[in-house]
Amino acid sequence: MTQLEHIEAIEKRLWGAADTLRANSNYASNEYFLPVMGLVFL
Repeated sequence: MTQLEHIEAIEKRLWGAADTLRANSNYASNEYFLPVMGLVFL
C-alpha cells in the first residue's frame, strides 16, 4: 500500500465515522459546532 493509498483509506474511514456519528446523533449542527471547531484549532 502506497502512502497515498494509506491516506485515502484513513480519509474514507474518518468520513464514514463522521457520517455515522451525525446519523445517530440527536444534536443539531449548531449544538456540536463549537466543540468541533475547538478541536480543529487545537
